[in-house]
Amino acid sequence: MKKLVRALGFFKLLGRLGELEQIAPSADPPFFFSQIGRTFPAEGRRQYRVAFLTGCIANVSFARLNEATVRVLRKNGCEVVTPAGQGCCGALHLHSGFREDARRLLAATSMRCSVANAFDAIISNAAGCGSTLKEYGELLADDPSTPPKAREFSSLMRDVTEFLASIELNPDMAP
Repeated sequence: MKKLVRALGFFKLLGRLGELEQIAPSADPPFFFSQIGRTFPAEGRRQYRVAFLTGCIANVSFARLNEATVRVLRKNGCEVVTPAGQGCCGALHLHSGFREDARRLLAATSMRCSVANAFDAIISNAAGCGSTLKEYGELLADDPSTPPKAREFSSLMRDVTEFLASIELNPDMAP
């Protein structure tokens, strides 16, 4: 579809905006949405229970990366929960200055990963999402409608590489 639209010259009609198409990520079907709401058991002995936030753009453009993230976590003793109902975490909204929309989306994301679920970590492989969610409790601390558990949620938030660097890795994994 992208090739056809490009060949027809549609993107040229958009001027500078059309130039962005060249750097925009492509869709990566099959998408990862069907995996949301599932729990993937650890391979071998379970050592950790983690929530995996799959990212709204990553579900479409980086589906293979999400699959790889789940595989690596499982091979390293993690039960991986992809909380049901997750969508946009609000990071893009916050980066763009839409704090109220961001607060609402951040609150919904944190509720889906409630600390009552006893996760050892909440994992993201999307840098923009992860960095915002790590600071969620501080970013919106002055907002009285921010859930009280926001700081606790943020304290569990880890980039996948950060989390993997903090645990003993499975030495039997192939490159």
